[in-house]
Amino acid sequence: MEYFAYGVTNTIPRSFDQNEIQIEPYMPVITKQDRMHGYITRYFARPSNQHDGEIIEVSKTTYDRIKSNPFYTCVPIEWRISGDLVDKTPTIPTPNSPRLQYTGVVTANRLSLELANETLSGMIHQITNMTQFYSP
Repeated sequence: MEYFAYGVTNTIPRSFDQNEIQIEPYMPVITKQDRMHGYITRYFARPSNQHDGEIIEVSKTTYDRIKSNPFYTCVPIEWRISGDLVDKTPTIPTPNSPRLQYTGVVTANRLSLELANETLSGMIHQITNMTQFYSP
């Protein structure tokens, strides 16, 4: 990449060239081990100068390469893929018992998106299916 200043041609070092890192869309592949763990970590990125731009799901390898790059805003999220879909409350509530005994898959994934949205605005609209990759 070149730019002109006062009639002199200068070259911008490649380390500052946003086009140096190409981010490719990625779709997670769920393994048996992931199912046993009950969740996966998903990674999302968007060019930092495009506040309303497209958010792309990327691989962990891509995320690790760009997470420190100032040209990209990135966020990982924990995504539940197994367990009960809905929240569970205590069978016999007592004054000292928690209001929720178990956070279901749908609530957990919605909360993950809301937390990610604080870093990468628009994440709450990126995924609308809270049971994506779910298997009972």
